[in-house]
Amino acid sequence: MLVNGKEMRSLWFEDGCLKLIDQRKLPAKLEIFEAKSVEEVAYAIKEMVVRGAPAIGCAAVYGMAMAKDARKAAEILRNTRPTAHDLFYAIDYMLKKIEEGEDAIKSADAYVESIIEKCRKIGENG
Repeated sequence: MLVNGKEMRSLWFEDGCLKLIDQRKLPAKLEIFEAKSVEEVAYAIKEMVVRGAPAIGCAAVYGMAMAKDARKAAEILRNTRPTAHDLFYAIDYMLKKIEEGEDAIKSADAYVESIIEKCRKIGENG
């Protein structure tokens, strides 16, 4: 999306920190929420800083990537929205990648890019 003429995503990972446009503040104010731990990502999901099934899953993969204990992180994140299918899919994706020894940040980045592409195709084709 364009914000003041600049391309901006609703969430991105930068310098070890997940940055999210705080959806609770829109449309009155553009404020960036920073999550530096899985607990802060869980807060962002539970308190609706991030909204929309695909975005919630994308936030979760970065929460998993930041965690020292993937199983504990999965439990924390699952408890934020117990009925969110995209959230559970994202967590399971990351558990598999981490168990396979894949780089967690690269895996999270790949997941996010794949979701962006899927959403783009839905937008183009309905």
